[in-house]
Amino acid sequence: ESATTGLEAGAWWLPSVDEVYLLMHDRVLTSADRESDPVNRTLSRLGKTTCYGSGYYPWTSCECNSNSAFFYNGNTGGVSYNRKYIAYAVRPVSAL
Repeated sequence: ESATTGLEAGAWWLPSVDEVYLLMHDRVLTSADRESDPVNRTLSRLGKTTCYGSGYYPWTSCECNSNSAFFYNGNTGGVSYNRKYIAYAVRPVSAL
């Protein structure tokens, strides 16, 4: 009772393209370097799938146009866009 999960309405949001870039731009791009990244290191030690690296493409909350939206490109370390029907991950945040 009175415990929160962080998933309550208003407790999280899907980051904008600028927020995703701020969260991701200095993250490692290869799994070989995951020990130098605090998020990947923690997930790895918990036995969970790491993120923020090569092959990781989270959507942002920003549309490019009516058919496309921006996402973080884990292969290049930058932001790009693609059609909305492509199945990419999302990474909700509760703080920056």
